[in-house]
Amino acid sequence: MTVFQCFQPLTVNQKTKQILSLTFIVFTSIFIFITGFYNTIFHDLESRAKTLRHMALNFDDPAVWGSVGWASILVWGGEKIFRLVVRKNKKRNAHHYLIISQEQQEKGNTEQALTLVNKAIALAPDNDELYFHRALYNETLHRYREAAEDLTRCIQLNDKNGVVYYMRGTIFYLHDQHDQAFQDINRAIELGFEKPVTFTLLGWIHFQRDEIQSAINNFTHASQMEPENSENIFGIGISYEKANNFENAESYYIQAIDLDNQNPKLWICKARVQYKALAYDEALTTLNTAKARGIVNPGVAYSLGAIKHSLYAYDLALEDFKEALELAPDYVDASYFIASCLAELGQWADAWNELNRTIELAPDFGRAYMLRSQVRNLLGDRDGSEEDWEKGIALENQHA
Repeated sequence: MTVFQCFQPLTVNQKTKQILSLTFIVFTSIFIFITGFYNTIFHDLESRAKTLRHMALNFDDPAVWGSVGWASILVWGGEKIFRLVVRKNKKRNAHHYLIISQEQQEKGNTEQALTLVNKAIALAPDNDELYFHRALYNETLHRYREAAEDLTRCIQLNDKNGVVYYMRGTIFYLHDQHDQAFQDINRAIELGFEKPVTFTLLGWIHFQRDEIQSAINNFTHASQMEPENSENIFGIGISYEKANNFENAESYYIQAIDLDNQNPKLWICKARVQYKALAYDEALTTLNTAKARGIVNPGVAYSLGAIKHSLYAYDLALEDFKEALELAPDYVDASYFIASCLAELGQWADAWNELNRTIELAPDFGRAYMLRSQVRNLLGDRDGSEEDWEKGIALENQHA
């Protein structure tokens, strides 16, 4: 049989065969398409077309062979349409899951939001936006490693989003991976994410790397972009303090306090540089001014006590340390210095009791064991004193 025979006039019997075979193949193709659509699984429809061709070979008729060609085209086209429809449906469903997850996140249901975005990713695994949102949810749940992995996947899919680099850089910074953070933040800036927070974070990275002038430059740049933000002024101040330039440090702390006079950290830092500059009375005045302005803070009370303790005013320092511990019952250093003041005042039994509390709060606090050793010795407990001393020395060496 030659190819020309396919174009010869058909007999009635041949026409009937052709109609029957076409009907069979068309309905079989439609059935395959509908079945695949309802199953929502990517069955290999092309292989089904091949099956139809094999079935058609059982008919020793050129008309049937021609019909099979058209049927194969029909099935192939159905497969393409089916895959396109499913792909679009998957994208649409993934977007739907993302929207619902965002609604759950806004309601505070972060775990539920995470579950929903996981479903979205299962439908559209190459969508970088989905990984970005999952990173946000993981960060909210303090799952920083998972968040960093999601952000890395975002970058693999789209390395032109500066926000993603900024977020990953933030996570690196929080985990003391300053070199990686430095690279990501600079990349974020290259991509146009030049926000005040970007330069603030870059300033802190330089600060941690002891690159003081670069830290000051970035804090200054951020401050120029956002003049009312005391955090950037504070960053400049603490950078100067780290460089032992106490005069400039105090000047910037004062500027920061002018912007946010209810922030206890700023008052404490101002008093600290005054103390380092040997201006003890000024340091005490600064902290008392903070209290007079209504700031009730364990750090302020502790700092007052620490200055008075260094000036041997143990009775006055004792009251400040007690206030700090009352405001923050797990404040280990406050407890320790209460014991120190009691010991200096000769109240050995009270010092012993307080040191027991200190050690209960911080079992690996070597200096507490060493001070308790001295107290136990004064109370006549020689063996206990020796035991505490050895333990205290071992812990201090371990943490050295």
